[in-house]
Amino acid sequence: MNRKSIGWAAMALALCGGRVQAAGAQLANVENHWLANTVGTLEGHIPNFLTDMVVWYPHNWQLPEMIVLTGSFWDEGGCGYCSFSEGKSLGKVEWFKDTIHSDRAWRLGKKCSIGNFWGRNFLDHEGPPPVGAKAPFVACDGFDTLRSVVDPSAVAFDMAGNLLVADNGPDQNVKIFSMTSKSPMLLRTFGDSGGVFAGSVPGTVGIRRFWGIRGLGVDSSGNIYVGNTGIPMQTMGGTDIRVFSGKDSSLLWQVQGLAFVNTADADPSSNGQDLYLDAKRMRMDYTQTPGKSWKFEAVTLDPFRYPFDPRLNTPMGTVWERRIQGKRFQYQTNMVGGFVYVARFEQGSEIGIPTAFICTYDDKTTGWGADSAPKWERNESNKRLRWYWVDKNGDGTPQKTEFGTYENWNGYNQAIDVDESGDIWLGGSGDTSAYFRNGGLARIRAGALNARGVPAFALDSIDRWSVPFTEGQGWVTRLKHVTAGDRLYLAEGANTWYSAGVHVYTGFTDRSRQSKACRINLGYDDNGSSQINLDQNTASMTLPFTFTADSEFVYVTYLDNGRYSRRRGEVSVYGARDCQIVGWMAPDAETGEFSGAVDLVNGINVAELPEGRKLVMVEEDGAGKVMAYRWCPEGKPCASTSRSLSGQGASSLLPWRAAPGRLDLRLGAGETFEVRDLSGRLVQQGRNASGEAGLQPISVRRGAHLLRILGGTQNREWVVPVP
Repeated sequence: MNRKSIGWAAMALALCGGRVQAAGAQLANVENHWLANTVGTLEGHIPNFLTDMVVWYPHNWQLPEMIVLTGSFWDEGGCGYCSFSEGKSLGKVEWFKDTIHSDRAWRLGKKCSIGNFWGRNFLDHEGPPPVGAKAPFVACDGFDTLRSVVDPSAVAFDMAGNLLVADNGPDQNVKIFSMTSKSPMLLRTFGDSGGVFAGSVPGTVGIRRFWGIRGLGVDSSGNIYVGNTGIPMQTMGGTDIRVFSGKDSSLLWQVQGLAFVNTADADPSSNGQDLYLDAKRMRMDYTQTPGKSWKFEAVTLDPFRYPFDPRLNTPMGTVWERRIQGKRFQYQTNMVGGFVYVARFEQGSEIGIPTAFICTYDDKTTGWGADSAPKWERNESNKRLRWYWVDKNGDGTPQKTEFGTYENWNGYNQAIDVDESGDIWLGGSGDTSAYFRNGGLARIRAGALNARGVPAFALDSIDRWSVPFTEGQGWVTRLKHVTAGDRLYLAEGANTWYSAGVHVYTGFTDRSRQSKACRINLGYDDNGSSQINLDQNTASMTLPFTFTADSEFVYVTYLDNGRYSRRRGEVSVYGARDCQIVGWMAPDAETGEFSGAVDLVNGINVAELPEGRKLVMVEEDGAGKVMAYRWCPEGKPCASTSRSLSGQGASSLLPWRAAPGRLDLRLGAGETFEVRDLSGRLVQQGRNASGEAGLQPISVRRGAHLLRILGGTQNREWVVPVP
């Protein structure tokens, strides 16, 4: 566990105004949380998404009685064909790949297989399955053809010879058929009808609320194995294997790998507890140890209610969570930033409603929207023309009258950001002599919401500025706008992909106030190479790839090894006011000191938590997860707080227990306590005046509080969440 503290000597320096952190040193007070994968290390990680699954009995081999074999046409961490037992990975099973098939099953001479396999949103099949002669079915030797399952996506037999069929249609459950007569008869179903998309709050994850079932199995004890891959499997889904007791249907074990080329962002109103990926919401509990601090709580994409959601056929990886007029919105883009997609959310639902799709450098002649989007002949005079869609009537479905065109003066731009107000920022080249002439910086204002809660998006009156620097031919590779102080951070291109420096401006949108604070030298070094490919002599290079910023710091990531630690996954942190290095954070023992490359041009986000903590969220492509570094900068109130976690004391020894609106404090004889809110205001104080340890309940408001217990062997402090 990496729980770094400042130490007494360093604290003395800090109190005297001395500088603690040496240039380029590892940052203190960093916790290496992660989310979206059961396993934090490369070894044993849960693969990106499953395309097939079987439960296999190894007979006399020295292996567990039943193991799960999964197949996938791609896993970034190298376990395309993997095996699992009792919630743990057993490693690769490449030699079994020809036997791992979800669409066929055998049992005591009986053979069943799925014909006309469709698999809605699994493998390029969008929308409901066809009907009639092309409709999917289940055929079993010696039995009538089974056609009552809307979208059969996996089959398996139990030990009694009953047939289990996964229904990937609106029911999202498992149907169990008796095979004792020529015509299969439905005995019962397993799983909540409608799966994750049903219920009082659509999108909420539950133990038996399935989503995109792609694998089934039953072992000799009658335990049921359900392999979910999500919808769509390749981009928004993942691997979610759940094993249920054959006796009482309770959950026995589960493994999840839910991130593939993703970063996350925090809902601004959640204090860093609700983190969103492209189609999923995770809930964080930082009182738990890394790896146990995340929970998969919701799906935000419903292919049945919104069959035209662009996420169903357009891979997305970068997420920005924003609030506009108090309403929650989510912005997304793809690996290289060719568009901006926007969804809005209704009260009482986790499902995002498609709201806007704005092409930036790609006019999207194919893919989502191509049938309804405006069409024109491409030529020199209209090369800046792009199309957009805004859901003006609020039904989440595109109509031709909702499409339009606008001019993006950057012929090719990967510099995209969405600021706190929901405005979209674009950056490109300042070169006025070539294809990109008159390019520069642009802001698309979100504008006011209409009666249906849809932003106006002022595409007919885009704000524009020229690039205010000349280095790198004025090419802006990445950018970030922070509304506090109207701060604009512009990355200067070493070439079209990598950055040599970051220029920091304040008061940017007001020309009378605009000033340049400083420039960060990012140390770009390509060793003189004319072509850069990851893992091909890049370990010795310094290739700053992307960054984010807040009002205090700039956070930089790299294609391969970091500038200071020479480790992959490093985040270098610079001061936003003086552009000097503050230090770095990187994967630690919690994650095997491993990280894959950052592939997304916007692969990092930051959120500010109570007491000045920072939550730095970074794509970790190699082992299928997202890093969430929780950092307390020097001089912040959080630097004096600690938490009793495994490695620092068993959870049973915590001196407090939180209940709704109440704290139960375990105090030693003579110990005193203080409870303050996160602004420092005193809420409660008291003392255990008895001669022995005892329990003292106190009433407090819901939310996070600073608890301080004085006395005993040492003074102790905790940040305590009260439900």
